[in-house]
Amino acid sequence: MEHSDNVCVKQSPGRGRGVFARKMIRAGEVIERVPDFLIPFKTIAAGRKNPTLAHYFYEWNRTHAAVSLGYGSLYNHSYKPNAVYRHGQMAMIYAALRDIAPGEEITVNYNGHPDGRAPMIFEVVESKNGRRNASKNGQGNVSKNGPGNPRSLPRRGSPRR
Repeated sequence: MEHSDNVCVKQSPGRGRGVFARKMIRAGEVIERVPDFLIPFKTIAAGRKNPTLAHYFYEWNRTHAAVSLGYGSLYNHSYKPNAVYRHGQMAMIYAALRDIAPGEEITVNYNGHPDGRAPMIFEVVESKNGRRNASKNGQGNVSKNGPGNPRSLPRRGSPRR
C-alpha cells in the first residue's frame, strides 16, 4: 500500500487532530486505503475492557482488536459525514460520500454507516460549517460504538452506502 496524497493531518478546532483534504476529492473517490493491524485480545492487559485501547482500536472479531494504520485512526466523527469507511482484507478503505473541497476536514460516522444516530459517549459539537463533529480532546477517535468506549470496543462492520 502507498500513502495517499489526498490527505494530511492538521489540528481540528475543538477536536484535536483530524484528517483534511489536500485537493478536491470527488464523490465516490477512494480517499485512502490503510492497513489494519490485528492484535489478539488475550495479549492485551484487560482485553476488551482496556479504556486506553478503546480510544484507538476497534473490535475486528471476537478474538482480535484492530488499529488502522496510516491516518485511519485520526478521522473524526460526524453525524453528517462527508466520507464512509469500508472493511477490506486486513485494511480499511475510506471513500468520499460527496465532493470534498481542499482544506475541508474529512469525517466519518463512528456508528458504522452515514445515517447512524446512536449517541456518542462524548459531547458532539457543531463545526464552523454547521456539520456536527465530535470533540476528541486529543484522545483519538472516541465513540459509543466506535473507538473510545471504555466498556467495549467498536465492532467490525460494513457501512451502508
